[in-house]
Amino acid sequence: MSIWVSFVSSCSISPLFFPSCVLGLGAFKLLGGGFWRIAPSSYVGPGSYARNPMPGYQSRIKRVDKAQLVENYKRNGCHTCGSKVGDLVGDHNPPISMERLTSNPVYEFYPHCDSCSHRQGGILSAALRRMDKELPLWRKIWFLRAAGGGENAYDHGFQPRLYHLAGSI
Repeated sequence: MSIWVSFVSSCSISPLFFPSCVLGLGAFKLLGGGFWRIAPSSYVGPGSYARNPMPGYQSRIKRVDKAQLVENYKRNGCHTCGSKVGDLVGDHNPPISMERLTSNPVYEFYPHCDSCSHRQGGILSAALRRMDKELPLWRKIWFLRAAGGGENAYDHGFQPRLYHLAGSI
């Protein structure tokens, strides 16, 4: 018992601990960090880098909004992987394969890189082939939403960003 008491009494928090935490978190946010960007991105829903979606009309984006989508891509990158290189693809959310399951869906468009767009298409087409056609509608939608996560999610791993420097403060 005396070993435990001496261990607990020797574990004291430095008076600089809390100010350092506040300073580090503030620097992280000022350098553009976002706490939600740590999680893996689903290929089916909005990804970790999803910002400022463009409204979609009848599964198409208006020309006026396309320029804004290009700006969003230059500023934030692909909504799934964060990459700013490659061709821009306007990603429907919900995906078009889900459009057939719902009546009159409301779309949002996010910038997608070509690579993530192809990966998403492969995941959804494989899920549609595996899906039982006799399932109730809510189960089909759940099945397709789940297809882009888990082992199929985009894992950000170690991709150095400017806001990672906040840890050095």
